[in-house]
Amino acid sequence: MLGKIKPDLQQNLFKTRLTELINMEHPLVKLAGEISWDKMESEFEKLFSENGRPSIAIRKIAGMFLLKEMFKESDETVVERWIENAYWQYFNVNSEKNMRCLISKINILELNKYSRLIIKSLILAI
Repeated sequence: MLGKIKPDLQQNLFKTRLTELINMEHPLVKLAGEISWDKMESEFEKLFSENGRPSIAIRKIAGMFLLKEMFKESDETVVERWIENAYWQYFNVNSEKNMRCLISKINILELNKYSRLIIKSLILAI
């Protein structure tokens, strides 16, 4: 079953939104807005069953793959840098609520199975 990122429309009185902390003119923020994540998700939807546990959202997987390739990181270091970098987090989840779900190294290793399809979908989405 394909997992999806749900929009976080509710304000939280005691937390600062990520968009208030980062420069919205940063290249990664702009790139995140240019990629057609919905189109990419529809390409991947065909690979998932209707039954079972929901997967990790395609945006998280493809976003981590993109960051890994753009910054020449290993599977392990891309996860470490993602935890520390607010721009990388915005690029992947675009929501404060979804930042609670950290991506594990196991999930990153799983994305290597789909790397050719990810590249094809990214080319179609851009």
